[in-house]
Amino acid sequence: MPVQPRIKGISDVRRLPRLGKIRLGIKLVKQTPTGTVEYPKEVDYFVCPPEVQAIYGEKPKSLDVMFPPADETRFFSQQYKAYVQQGLRCRGDGERADRRVADLVWTRKKDGKILDDANARLLQELPKEADHNARVEIGCRDPEKGPGCPLVDEGVCRAQGVLFVILPKISMGGVYQITTGSWNNIVAMNSIVDWLRASTPPFNRVVLVPFVLTREPEEIEYEGKKSTHWLLKPRLPYTLEDMIKLQGSAQALFAPTERLALPAPVDDGPDDTPGAVLVEEDSPEAARAEAATTIPQPAAPAQAPPAAPPAPAPPQPAQAHYPPTRWELGLLEELGKAITVPGVDMLWDRQYPTIETKPAPVRERLTQAFKARLDAIAARAKPPAQGEPPPAQGRIL
Repeated sequence: MPVQPRIKGISDVRRLPRLGKIRLGIKLVKQTPTGTVEYPKEVDYFVCPPEVQAIYGEKPKSLDVMFPPADETRFFSQQYKAYVQQGLRCRGDGERADRRVADLVWTRKKDGKILDDANARLLQELPKEADHNARVEIGCRDPEKGPGCPLVDEGVCRAQGVLFVILPKISMGGVYQITTGSWNNIVAMNSIVDWLRASTPPFNRVVLVPFVLTREPEEIEYEGKKSTHWLLKPRLPYTLEDMIKLQGSAQALFAPTERLALPAPVDDGPDDTPGAVLVEEDSPEAARAEAATTIPQPAAPAQAPPAAPPAPAPPQPAQAHYPPTRWELGLLEELGKAITVPGVDMLWDRQYPTIETKPAPVRERLTQAFKARLDAIAARAKPPAQGEPPPAQGRIL
């Protein structure tokens, strides 16, 4: 048989691209005497890329989705994960975990306290000259077989689910990633998978079934305190007749998709809103996020009117109120690397939805920075030869 124009193990691989990430919260930016602090905040809507906002609005609370054609362990992976500043260092399934050799003895950075020494839980022999970046198997959190992992008890390691979905009204050409650390969200998505399988015998169809994914409020009590969280709720808009029709179309849909694989999950960090839109703490957006997770309290008894508040301090210049945040400094660094007008335009288009959420002084500052970069590129450009069109000027308004 002649050599075939295909490579075994490569040419037969198919993979759906990741089109973007959909987040469940934002990051607030707080100015402190020691610098800028960022922290996550849950919101009551999906934080979506621009192409999704164009169809569902800026702050959608429901999306039309489908599970992609893959096993549920691929389109909804779930693991315990522990991070350090440089990235993911330990992940486990509740019984076994793999951890970096250098992190077998896990210390707390601020005071050097040892949180976990996993050498006693090694499930394989550690070579004498082991690479510090190599990963080894250890016992994970399994309360039935002994004490749980101290990193879970300390809150350093947390359960995380990574969900891939297709948004059929946006594109059938790839998947969007939703990451959640909520126990309730993980249970809800696992439940809809099993329910779909039970509802479509004999094909046990789970993938490519359109349903609605919503954000809905639920009051949750933790350590004696109640708070409202906006959880993922899958909704099936089907009657019994609709489900019977889905059964009949399953075989035709599954046959062409058997070899499709999904991209590897992006591990951004331990919080639920990695890389989310940054919002100044005292902005209207921050106030709406705070209101979305606050339970109304009963009105307090009437009291004597309070004393008149002190006179407000004289207003400070806008620049003093909004020093550059880490996000802004990163954007300006990326802008400085853009050496062509199309490059600047692409960066502007990608970051404009975030820039638009900033206070007016910050928006103006960033707009001027982009214009200055275009001017610098134009100044270095050679004058066009006779008969040639002038160089592009950029489209930043």
